[in-house]
Amino acid sequence: MITTKRAKKNENLKVQYRGLYGVSNLPEANFNVMNTSQLLNYQRDVLPGDQFGDNLTEAEVVALSNSVNTNWADIIQQEGITESHQLVVTSGSENLSAYTSLQYFEQEGTTLGSKIQRFSVRNNLNGSFEKFNYSSNISVSYSKNNFVVDAVRGNNTGGQLDNPFIVPFLALPYLNPYNPDGSLNTFGTVQSGAFNPDGSINVSGANGFMNTPFIALNTARENTDQENEFRIVGSVRGDYNIIKNITIGATAGVDYIHSQDLFLETPFSIRGLATRDFLANEDFFGGTQFEASYRDFSFNTNSFVRYSNKFGEKHSITATGFTEYFYRNIQNSGFTQNGLNPKFIGSSQGFTDGQTLVDGQAVFAPTTFSSEIETSLLSYFGNLIYDYDGRYGLDLTLRRDGTSRFQRSRRWGTFFSVGGRWNINEESFMDDVDWVESLKLRASYGETGNQNVAGFYPGFQTIAGGTGFLNQNQLSVNNFVDENIQWETTKQFNVGIDFGLWDNKLTGAVDVYSKTTEDLFFNKNISSAGTGFSSVQTNVAEMDNKGVELQLSYDILRKTPTNPWKVNVFFNGAYNENEIVDIANNSGFVDSGGFGLRLQEGKRAFTYFLQRWAGVDPSNGQPLYLDAEGNLTTTLNRENEGVYLDKQFDPVFTGGFGLNVSWKQFTLSSLFSYAADTYRVNASLALIEDFDSAAFSNLSTTMFDVWQQPGDVASIPAPSQAGGLRITSSNQTDRYLEDASFLRLRNATLAYNISSETLDKIGFFNAIRIYTQGTNLITWSKWRGYDPEADEVGEFFSFPTPRTISFGVDLTF
Repeated sequence: MITTKRAKKNENLKVQYRGLYGVSNLPEANFNVMNTSQLLNYQRDVLPGDQFGDNLTEAEVVALSNSVNTNWADIIQQEGITESHQLVVTSGSENLSAYTSLQYFEQEGTTLGSKIQRFSVRNNLNGSFEKFNYSSNISVSYSKNNFVVDAVRGNNTGGQLDNPFIVPFLALPYLNPYNPDGSLNTFGTVQSGAFNPDGSINVSGANGFMNTPFIALNTARENTDQENEFRIVGSVRGDYNIIKNITIGATAGVDYIHSQDLFLETPFSIRGLATRDFLANEDFFGGTQFEASYRDFSFNTNSFVRYSNKFGEKHSITATGFTEYFYRNIQNSGFTQNGLNPKFIGSSQGFTDGQTLVDGQAVFAPTTFSSEIETSLLSYFGNLIYDYDGRYGLDLTLRRDGTSRFQRSRRWGTFFSVGGRWNINEESFMDDVDWVESLKLRASYGETGNQNVAGFYPGFQTIAGGTGFLNQNQLSVNNFVDENIQWETTKQFNVGIDFGLWDNKLTGAVDVYSKTTEDLFFNKNISSAGTGFSSVQTNVAEMDNKGVELQLSYDILRKTPTNPWKVNVFFNGAYNENEIVDIANNSGFVDSGGFGLRLQEGKRAFTYFLQRWAGVDPSNGQPLYLDAEGNLTTTLNRENEGVYLDKQFDPVFTGGFGLNVSWKQFTLSSLFSYAADTYRVNASLALIEDFDSAAFSNLSTTMFDVWQQPGDVASIPAPSQAGGLRITSSNQTDRYLEDASFLRLRNATLAYNISSETLDKIGFFNAIRIYTQGTNLITWSKWRGYDPEADEVGEFFSFPTPRTISFGVDLTF
């Protein structure tokens, strides 16, 4: 639900200042990596091959451990700072009210180089004149965002080596992050491979895995990944009572976004040097500049005619007819320039002498692109509301929607809903039931449509133009399509009850629903042979959902003239059970793009289909699995030996609860949220338990439980058996499939409102509120990773929700 702040009519001029200062920190992962001493000894005693630790004596290991033991999280990550300043002015007269706010927001992120600044202005106007009512809303904002790393947005050419959420776990602890003079080293060392023994730069080593932490530092300090965005959102609305009982009205709104992206990889950064090194010619300059201009314009209009009337003393009816149109246009253009002229860094000037050619083509010819997307939705719908004596109600809606996303024959969908209510507390037989304040029974059935499939043209074959081999012009197919894709339809039956008991000390609602989704959208995997595409957006399944939702609120104590306490507790919870009823293919299942997720007839949606991990063979250290029959085997074959596990991605239980307390001028509020019976693959842990990367990265301390000789009972296979172990284990077995259920203290706020007596003495303020607030303070979970709430099937060092402590003041003049 989106709410719009407005002033009240007949309200005097009021000015309010709201200030906030906050400090954010990243949570710690629920696993540890080795320190210098542990890793060097592990390299000597366990790892095969010629490791760095193999060349050190015991005394040298001790000396190095005492001198360098880097916690790279302390170097790459930082304390984030948030500041917000907002000025609000409200006023009102008999027929007009106005709300205006100005805000400046600045947040320095929890990783080096990340920062956002935003300035916004907002105005809401609400008025009436005889039979005419009107309102307007406008919001204008400008923001400047320096992103964490280019890898996060996919602009870079270096994969994940820049990612500051990976570096603290992969970076070798015996690498010194500081130069001899104490300054931060942003390039690397001989030990990390960035320099040769003679002191010259080793470009391939500098851009290598062992130099990962210095690449991240170099990227944060030398390169730029920035987005400047201007946005305006506005709407106007009016309605006019043309004759008795008949009102006409219309709403029009726009949402316009214009952003400028700049990705700059300087010629002398590690990435820039790697570009030059790739061309094997030191006369060439490296570096990359990417710029893009993005414009997103959407327009929405809604018009209606409404008839309202009351018949007799008990019957009332409201009938409304609507027409709605939505249009969206997206334009995107830009260029990529390689080989930057160091004299004009950031000006998009590439280094070209007019003669430097490779195979007859200019080496640094810029690549340009542009695209335009249009989409629209046209809707006609009507609504009829009937009420009898405040006791019984009926609500009918019928609509027809046409979308530009599908082929002409599949474009239109017709949907409806019908709902009824019974206000039981209004019945005469409830007059003597004093403890029931309100009691309402609801029931509804409806069919709704969804056209928001990934991509704007899922039903149309699109073509892209560009340059190909040797910069020759070419046309290419943009996507593989199913021309029969159509509306996803959901049919839902709901029964609910709302209640207020004991003077509304206890209020709540209970809803029971049954929902069937037909023609479920899904990105189905296909063979790339002959097409070059590995998936297609289509309608693949029918899914049933059944569940219960509960909301409760209870006032333990209420304020009275003799009692300064107010205590309220609340709870909301949901239980959902689903099943795939039908799959539109002969196999009865559809794979979901990795990590063993499937849609399978007769199973819960997004259930894991994996071969079961059975540990390590004590006799030889080999990995063990279970076949489909539950027998031990050393053969890994998910397709033939996998089973459907009673584990799924979507949580079965979700909800929250909290406490609100006030005493005199103090208030305390808290909110806990939870999710239960949900599973994800811990791909982060899989990486740092990978022997294949041990030569150039750190390892988890869980690797101490490794098999080394016959008879060892261990959780980690022998190093000689570990080749490719991470990939197969996280994608084909349930070894890293973990319970991601959690309970989180989402928010806690303690506030103090200055008393009116004190304010009278001050004589300048109408109200003062001082508060401190914490978000994401504590999380309880079995999940071994950064954040159990990350919305990824295979969680791989994704951005975790930070823990924030804020202090604020609200001043009203």
